[in-house]
Amino acid sequence: AEAPFLAIKASGAPTDLEPGGRQVHMLEMECREPFLQPPRYMVQFSVPGKSEPVTLPLMLPAIMTKFMAPAQLAPAEFLQHWEATGGPRETQNAGPASCEAREFAGQLSQGFNMHVVEHVPTHTHGAGVFNAMAQVQGGAPQRMAVACMVRLEGSEANRTTRIVVRAQHPQVSQLLTQILSSYLIQAQ
Repeated sequence: AEAPFLAIKASGAPTDLEPGGRQVHMLEMECREPFLQPPRYMVQFSVPGKSEPVTLPLMLPAIMTKFMAPAQLAPAEFLQHWEATGGPRETQNAGPASCEAREFAGQLSQGFNMHVVEHVPTHTHGAGVFNAMAQVQGGAPQRMAVACMVRLEGSEANRTTRIVVRAQHPQVSQLLTQILSSYLIQAQ
């Protein structure tokens, strides 16, 4: 697996696999920077009777939100941070809903590793921290923890979803909005 946005440590790759068999290849990943596309994992194997090896490109199930940790905030704390983090650090998207608003809490907590601060019929608030080890120019890597806040609004009447993300880092806000949109808003 190769990805410039991840540091990957891998155990030795299995060399033999019987037909119908299984092998485990352990990968340990550390995020270096925000990213949109999951890393690729190339599997290469030989088939008797073929001169060229077969290459199978796969995607690892490691999206940016796998490096999020829930941030336990009370509703009043969330509102205070929300109001202080606007401007270029906010991104939005809206469109046809791919799920109902009552499913937002489960999506945020189970799918995107965020703490559900508030969940009512019209909206859901979530908070999390994106963790990475950022390479500082000329220095050692430093831990980067980016606070992220999400507001999901759903309209049952016209089946639309509105996503608003505010984060301390504009790129994190932008990419998190795109990731949430790919799951919560229907592609058009």
